[in-house]
Amino acid sequence: MKNRITPLVHVCVILCFLILSSLRGSGQENTFFTSNYISPELKENKLIFHYKQINFFKNNEYFNNLYDGITYLGTRINPEFSYSPSTNFTVTAGWMVQYFSGREKAYLSQPTLTANWQFAHGYKLIMGNIQGSLNHLLPDPLFTFDKYYISPEETGIQFLANSKYHITDIWLNWEKFILPGDDFKEEFTAGGKTILLIIRPSKGVGFSLPMVGMAMHKGGQVENTSGHLQTVFNSAVGINLYYKPTTEKKDSLGIQTLFCGFMDGSPYKGLLYSRGWGIYSNAYIKLSDWYFEAGYWHGKHFIAPRGEWLFQSISSKYGMYWEPSKDLIFAKAGWKHDICNGVKVGTGGGLFFDTQRNTLDFYYQLHMIINLDFPIRVKNSRSALN
Repeated sequence: MKNRITPLVHVCVILCFLILSSLRGSGQENTFFTSNYISPELKENKLIFHYKQINFFKNNEYFNNLYDGITYLGTRINPEFSYSPSTNFTVTAGWMVQYFSGREKAYLSQPTLTANWQFAHGYKLIMGNIQGSLNHLLPDPLFTFDKYYISPEETGIQFLANSKYHITDIWLNWEKFILPGDDFKEEFTAGGKTILLIIRPSKGVGFSLPMVGMAMHKGGQVENTSGHLQTVFNSAVGINLYYKPTTEKKDSLGIQTLFCGFMDGSPYKGLLYSRGWGIYSNAYIKLSDWYFEAGYWHGKHFIAPRGEWLFQSISSKYGMYWEPSKDLIFAKAGWKHDICNGVKVGTGGGLFFDTQRNTLDFYYQLHMIINLDFPIRVKNSRSALN
């Protein structure tokens, strides 16, 4: 049993931080704490070396029956070379390595290979390592921040669109590939997110309709296993009303409500529930380098294989424990600072209070993010594409 005095000290610290942050204003998406790297526009026949590094610390102080608290402390690096044989096509090759502090061996090590084709203005097709994880900008009930620390880079196919009327992200992340005779099942996640921009002002009141759909699948036809096929669906649809006080900055404030759904589409229903739902509402403020958001979640029989455990009705700790309905009040805040060109630091935290069970969970985090580009001259080079 943990000493209960220690959590109370942590709570006092994080409460002070949240109060100070909210007084200063603010609000950013999850990618605030990731590299959120966007390659610079490459001219034809140009080669660039990218160096990406994230030093991270996140401490989850959780005291519920769904998910154990854990501390993530480590470094992820990803050096890459990008070459553009034309103005609308880029190929990238590199290697990603992640270490957790206190462990001698690398936790993750994999090549990063990407082909990026901009086939029209604002429209891209990406194959290989896609812009995944937190870059999908999914709500917490559908995708947990912690997967960023424990999952490899997403690999598959992605379609991105950014136009006057919508912002769209459609992807396939192939997590486990199988060959005939393998003793495990293939796994992949297919998803899509579209934000319909009903009113998209450079200043003033804006209105949008976000829609998300995801399918998580475990199966295959050539593996040598006896387990059941599993397909789980999650969805979200809602409204987002916001106000931008100025055109020069990205400051804004707004409110958002999402109706989230869950359905077990497997032939054999192996989960505790086959259908569920939840309502996720929050208000947010983005002001200069600060952010703040607060909201409420009500869920019933809700399950999301990629989602934050605190919003779900089943437990990762105890197989025979469940919470049919959930009511959470949550608040998040953070601050970032640009140290120099390509280097920034960000810190933040959050609280989750379960009103039915009177439990308080919280976290705090610190990230240092490095994105550096080094152009390399190319002489007498030619594209391999004909």
